[in-house]
Amino acid sequence: MSKNKRRISFLLLVVLLFATESHIFTQPFANYFQINAEDENSSSRTNNRSHAKKDGYALPDIKPFERFYSKVRLAIYEGKVDLSKKHHVRIVSDFENGRLTDGNLSVSMNSNNPVLLELLGDFVKATDESQVLQLMAWSVRDETINGVELEINFDDVNANFDFVFKTNSEKAAERVANRFSWLFTIASKLMSGNSAAEFYEQAAVKSENNRVFINTKILRSGLERFLSYQ
Repeated sequence: MSKNKRRISFLLLVVLLFATESHIFTQPFANYFQINAEDENSSSRTNNRSHAKKDGYALPDIKPFERFYSKVRLAIYEGKVDLSKKHHVRIVSDFENGRLTDGNLSVSMNSNNPVLLELLGDFVKATDESQVLQLMAWSVRDETINGVELEINFDDVNANFDFVFKTNSEKAAERVANRFSWLFTIASKLMSGNSAAEFYEQAAVKSENNRVFINTKILRSGLERFLSYQ
């Protein structure tokens, strides 16, 4: 897998959004995320649809996740994190403004590895800095995500991922679920053939009441290949 495609795949894996610097982020994707950057009634919204973020598009900042990805790979390469072990990680946060660190945040895991704990903290910070949660729920439609539960569990064969996003209404949950479903579908096609593709292909997305549920998995062997230096 090329270095650039590996980077793009990782960004999709952790935030389910597309890197603005890559060639696959075409205008339809930019249009999809034209939210929150302007007032809903602003005339410049119509006039600037073909321009980049500075002209009105609210797009995620991918640099925090790039730094996180590099740190994860280095920790694995140096033997500080062992993917052959059965890891169980849980992150829970309730918040008001789309930032996990501003809420009641708890992180738990089944080991006392300080490097892994630091990486989990880095992931939470990267999520906040990217503003991805603010972008998945559209303020112009009175949508907010105000709670997250993430559980990662390694069994004998798979790394299992369970996400729960709490929104402010049942309608908001339906819309956010549709956006996640759309992103997983597109990602599965774009990443077809590489070691991370299974993460997208196995995903199940649904909404119930004011919550969005995402369940997916990837072979542990595939995850190891994806995060290793090659």
